[in-house]
Amino acid sequence: MFGKLFGKKKSQKPQSFAEAKDLLIESISEESSNKHLAKNFDYCVEFFEEDSSRLRDLAESVFPLIVSLPIAQAALAMSICASLIERGYRDEEFIDKVVHVYIDCLTEAMPFFKLLEERVKIAEEGHDYANTDIEVLYKVLINDRNLVLENVGESARRVEAFSWNIIAVLSISPSYIAKYKSQLKDYISTAMVCYPVCYWVLVLLEILFEEPIVVIDVDNQVGFEGKMSGVSDNFQLQYLLMGMSELNEQPAINENDLSVANGSGIHISNSILVGKWNMYTHEILNQEDWQEIKVGPAKTVELQDFWIMGKDTPMDIPMHDGKRVILLGRCSNKQPAKLQRTFKNMKASVAVDKILTEEEINTILGL
Repeated sequence: MFGKLFGKKKSQKPQSFAEAKDLLIESISEESSNKHLAKNFDYCVEFFEEDSSRLRDLAESVFPLIVSLPIAQAALAMSICASLIERGYRDEEFIDKVVHVYIDCLTEAMPFFKLLEERVKIAEEGHDYANTDIEVLYKVLINDRNLVLENVGESARRVEAFSWNIIAVLSISPSYIAKYKSQLKDYISTAMVCYPVCYWVLVLLEILFEEPIVVIDVDNQVGFEGKMSGVSDNFQLQYLLMGMSELNEQPAINENDLSVANGSGIHISNSILVGKWNMYTHEILNQEDWQEIKVGPAKTVELQDFWIMGKDTPMDIPMHDGKRVILLGRCSNKQPAKLQRTFKNMKASVAVDKILTEEEINTILGL
């Protein structure tokens, strides 16, 4: 009523960094102010341009809120901390604190994840499929104080709330993945039972860097030895190969789409792409009729057991003589897919170390 009489008071743009920081902390801490979070963060960003040391000031002011506030507000604080790291605040000690909050939550929540995993396993082994609904089991168990302590359930919920921000942080640099992989991997594998987002944490942890590869276009008898880095799935791998002059007289993908695949551009595009090749593992060479991949669609489908599936990851490509071998054949089933990169901050590349001669290609193919 008073708003109608006197008009709503318009919020004033902060005149100093201290004011902007206070507004941001208020919008994190006070549920009624959460809707102003993005605007108040932008106010702080404007002051960073004048003095980059304010990044540290804000980071150290916001970080304690991750631990002290309820989950909803703590998740907002974590998102601000992740955003600061993405914007260039790469203080190793700060990053370590942020990631270890997540690791601590995983550790404390492990009794709950193991209990849920056990209950699902028991139901499956007894063919009690009516009670294998993980969502239902999750809701029952996490609220059962006879089985799950309150702090354990709280930590489990924080794992879900923090996971996407941890993905954003770790995907900035291969060194971050290498540093925390051993501490996270076993926990994440167990947490996946109830939180799908943990699957993506695991995918991130398994991304290969400087991984030796051999790529051969069987039809055109061209190929190379090289290394791939930062590739999260085999759709992305194909798109990177489609942009390489070593395999294409003219690139089979335009520069904008290639920038989505390699991480130099936006990570979600409106483009719809069709792969150029079927990709095969080296194991196809053990089949008598493997050269049928050069004949055309009818034959290539018969050899689909050896396809390198787009939805899988480079980790799934078998090793041969210390390298992952990718054989390219004619595309039998041209299925369009929306172009996107799984991890926004992750750069991906395929680098050539050596162009293979015709003789070397024939040796690899056993010809």
